[in-house]
Amino acid sequence: MTNVPELRFDGFDGEWEETKIGSLSKVVRGASPRPISDQKWFDGNSDVGWLRISDVTTQNGRIHELEQKLSIDGQKKTRVYRTPHLILSIAASVGKPVINYINTGVHDGFIIFEEPKFDLEYMFQRLDSIQLSWSKYGQPGSQVNLNSDIVKNRRTNLPHLEEQGKIGELFRKIDDLIEIQERTVAKIEDYKKSMLQKMFPKKGELVPEFRFDGFDEEWKMDKLKNILNYRRGSFPQPYTEDSWYGGEGSMPFVQVNDVENESFKLKYPTNKTISTLAMPKSVFVEKGTILVTIQGSIGRIALTQYDSYVDRTLLIITDNIIEFDKYFLINVLYLLFYKEKFKASGGTIKSITTKKLGDFKISFPSIEEQVKIGQFFKNLDTQIENEEKLLDSYKMMKKSLLQKMFV
Repeated sequence: MTNVPELRFDGFDGEWEETKIGSLSKVVRGASPRPISDQKWFDGNSDVGWLRISDVTTQNGRIHELEQKLSIDGQKKTRVYRTPHLILSIAASVGKPVINYINTGVHDGFIIFEEPKFDLEYMFQRLDSIQLSWSKYGQPGSQVNLNSDIVKNRRTNLPHLEEQGKIGELFRKIDDLIEIQERTVAKIEDYKKSMLQKMFPKKGELVPEFRFDGFDEEWKMDKLKNILNYRRGSFPQPYTEDSWYGGEGSMPFVQVNDVENESFKLKYPTNKTISTLAMPKSVFVEKGTILVTIQGSIGRIALTQYDSYVDRTLLIITDNIIEFDKYFLINVLYLLFYKEKFKASGGTIKSITTKKLGDFKISFPSIEEQVKIGQFFKNLDTQIENEEKLLDSYKMMKKSLLQKMFV
């Protein structure tokens, strides 16, 4: 049998049926009042929300709240659903399925499956798993253009309704796990952002809002060039020369895109490895070195987890003129670029010169207080990393089960 999934619930057997989506429901397109900018279509006191693409992306297809509300006149110009329906985006986030759990008006960037002969949750998961496959209906370099007829004629395999319900229920539980874990990660990340604001002095001040017990002296302030030693990485030119990369004895070669945003870590493996031929013309750094991106996506910070060679688009903190705790320092540098909105120069590719960077001032306390602050944020980052790993494991579990439980 070909139309049989690898993994099934006990009690179910036989092949799944292949059929057109159009034979499983009435497929209709939403409608929009025109001109959409006219405020008469909207009323903040209405109990009917107006579904937009931005709502789909922020709520990952499960609509529990809608900020914009439709007036009575607006409701007459669209399709309103007061019970959960399966909806599919045919514009912007093309092919993204949606279920509304509140009173919802649906505009013409969506189609709706009315009078379905399938389990809602099952088909939501099925459509979500094939979202990327709709791209074939767009011309190269152009936007995908879906319509009701294309969706109606799309063929799919599905089991009997009872088995659909079991599958849908399982994946809804997994989605709930993922959602809870995403909130856990976001909560810790928000807490970290809050403490970054409180544990480092505000601009122009030398005392933070929050301090550990036993510390009360004002922080010092100085220019980076007076407290840090640093240099740029290097790499032989031209970049396109194949002999500079890979081969026996090659090592990780760190470029801007290898520095992960806000995690203070490098990707592994890196996008490229440097050959033994290029090593003498580049800069080697040991594990535990602080790197700062100064070209392109500027201001990303990394504390290296492995020995590597470093491109000229990154700054290497070689040593400190004044004693610094490394984890305190990477948070100070993070704030330098993100909290203080440090400006970069340049045309198409933004960059920061070492001279300009050196003239920027940071504030810092005694080494003892730095260690306390650094350890606090290191522990938070470890907690975030562990929670993100758990989140990734849930997502991988879902991906694996989707491959095994659908045909």
